[in-house]
Amino acid sequence: MAVMTTEVIKFEEAEAATWPSVDVRDEGGTLEETLAVVPHVWQRIEDHIAYRWTARQCVWTVQGPGDWRPHLSPVSAVTVESWDETTKAWSALIAEPIPADGFYLPRDKTYRITATVGDTETAVPQPVVQAYHRLSGYLSEVALDDKPVGATTHSLKLGDGLDESTTRNPNYVARALQYSGAADLLRKYRRL
Repeated sequence: MAVMTTEVIKFEEAEAATWPSVDVRDEGGTLEETLAVVPHVWQRIEDHIAYRWTARQCVWTVQGPGDWRPHLSPVSAVTVESWDETTKAWSALIAEPIPADGFYLPRDKTYRITATVGDTETAVPQPVVQAYHRLSGYLSEVALDDKPVGATTHSLKLGDGLDESTTRNPNYVARALQYSGAADLLRKYRRL
C-alpha cells in the first residue's frame, strides 16, 4: 500500500528573538562589528540545516490527505487546525500521530499546523560552533578585502615591475558556507 503524503502549500518561520551564544572570537574587526554579523551568520547556517537551537514559531499550511512530517526539528507545542469551507474559519482538531514525529491528516482539506521549533535546553554542538566560526571568519575576511565587491579579477601595479593579480570565483560570497568549510561540518544537521 502506497503512503500518501501531504503537499506543503505555505511555510512561515518567525525570526528567532535571540541567537545561540557562542564565544565571539576576534574575526578581524571590532567587537561591535563582530557582534553585528552574529544574526547574519546564524541565518545562513539555519538556511542550510534542519535543526534549531533557539525557539521560534513555525506555521505550515498543508493540503491533505496523507502523512505530514516537519522538515525542521525539534518540534513541540503542536496545534493542528483544518479549514472549514462552511464557516470559512480554522477549527482545531486532534491529529493522529505517526512514527517519526508527524501526523496523519485524514481528509482532502487544507490544514494549518502551528508549532514551536527549537531547543533552548541543549548546547550547540561543537561542529556547529566550529562551522559558525569558520563562516564568520570567512565573511569577515570578505568584508575586509580591499578588492571591489563582485569583481572576479583584480590587478594592481605596484611599480618597479611588481604586479599583483587576483582571480576568484564570482560566487565567492554566495558559496561562503562551502568555501569556508562550514558546510562540511554541518552535514549531519542538513535538511533532507
